[in-house]
Amino acid sequence: PPRSEASAASGATNGATSALTGRQAPAAERPATDRAVLVVSGYGVRWSGNPANLGTGFDTTEFSYRGLDKRGRPLPYGSSATQAPLPILVDRFRTQVDALARKAGTHIDIVGESEGSLLATIYLLTTPNPPVDHVVLLSPLVRPAGTSYPARGHDGAGLAAAWELRGIAAATNYLTPMHVSPDSAFINSLGSHAEALRQAFGCPVGGVHQFAILPLADAVGIPRGALSDVPHETVPALHGTLLVDPHVRFDIARYLASSSTSGGRNQALALLASAAGAAWQAPPRPLAADPPTAAGCQRATAALRAWLS
Repeated sequence: PPRSEASAASGATNGATSALTGRQAPAAERPATDRAVLVVSGYGVRWSGNPANLGTGFDTTEFSYRGLDKRGRPLPYGSSATQAPLPILVDRFRTQVDALARKAGTHIDIVGESEGSLLATIYLLTTPNPPVDHVVLLSPLVRPAGTSYPARGHDGAGLAAAWELRGIAAATNYLTPMHVSPDSAFINSLGSHAEALRQAFGCPVGGVHQFAILPLADAVGIPRGALSDVPHETVPALHGTLLVDPHVRFDIARYLASSSTSGGRNQALALLASAAGAAWQAPPRPLAADPPTAAGCQRATAALRAWLS
């Protein structure tokens, strides 16, 4: 669900506290200088321009789905900005990462949620020597575009499901400020390059440390083994709600400051949920291997670079 404009500031806390409101980060885990962090929200979110905050020791900037103004500041955006085609969003992402790295004079860290985690993954795979040290992927889209639907006015497999999804979207759009449509440019971008995108998550990027935090609600939809090569933890939460969870923000701050994690908490429960939900997952598009192989990562990288160019 989308965050409100007030909560889109990542639940700003007092500057003297850590990401967990009122709770100091352990002294040994605090960075000596402020780390530059780009926070990337997810699909359907709107942002009014309020500064993001992970607590003391972090100089946090919000990624704008609309881009930067003439002075290089991120522009406020509405939920429709998150529905742009992926090539446009990745180009804006690249511009803002480069701008923040130049401003910081050093490598930066990235915290991306849902769609934001996908942008971070694509950026890393298609950018030689990215100026990034750590990436935290929240509610990551581990295997996006697992199924496909024909475009409006076309026939093909999934035609009935597509119209069912349009009906559900039309009904729920009256109940939530986040408008979802299977015909949006973003959703079409996923479907048009599904194979490369589904191979992208978990591919290593030299010099960049990746860490994933998954809500338990996502575990039922993630194929077993898909996370075997990615350090991760699971928390009891819903998809797209982690940036406003103070406990998760504390874990993010701890990881960025010291590269330490919670030790993979709730993994037994996550494995049980994944196994229980396997029978109910939609039949996926075939993949050569799961998790991605080195050859699969190379193919995905080459396909994504060709697409974005």
